Amino acid sequence: MNEQQSILVSNLLNGVAVGEAARAAGMGEEAAMQLFLDVMRAVEEYQVIHCMPFFGCRTLGEAMRNRMSVFHALQAIERWDEIERPFMLDLLKRKGVEIHGLDRAEQEAIVRRTMMALAHYLPPAKLKEFERGRVKWAMAHPAECIAAMERFVSLTEPHVLKNVKHFMGDNGSTFGVVMQAAGELPSRGSF
Repeated sequence: MNEQQSILVSNLLNGVAVGEAARAAGMGEEAAMQLFLDVMRAVEEYQVIHCMPFFGCRTLGEAMRNRMSVFHALQAIERWDEIERPFMLDLLKRKGVEIHGLDRAEQEAIVRRTMMALAHYLPPAKLKEFERGRVKWAMAHPAECIAAMERFVSLTEPHVLKNVKHFMGDNGSTFGVVMQAAGELPSRGSF
């Protein structure tokens, strides 16, 4: 997201009227709400992939009620876009990662989170081998990992999911999710 889009989403989450937030962002109300809902779909996917406790964000009202959780997920997605994705690409391409200025603990945390998410994006036939040694497999198959990482939740390289269904357990926790991709992936930077 660019700065104007980020401000629009923040304004809407903080209760600014749709018309006023849209005008401030130089957008029509319909385009502003479509952008907002696209961002909330990314948040919803992030919840599923990273096993966050489920919170509603499919409507503006739900997202406003859960805005702290939404902001947390948006921060994590932005961190992926700005810091973690470039680091992982360089690591998998065996380029120097020192330029990223991350200490060893940060690097290990990024690799751990990426390996956990990667399991959701690999073809089922690859999972058994991947689970035997995630990092080892990833370093031996960098092209497959990079291709899978291209489908990770992103605000700069968005894709759209439809029919995201959460199956709730008796205690209200999500125990199953069904997702279906909606058509072609938009090109880079189409938000």
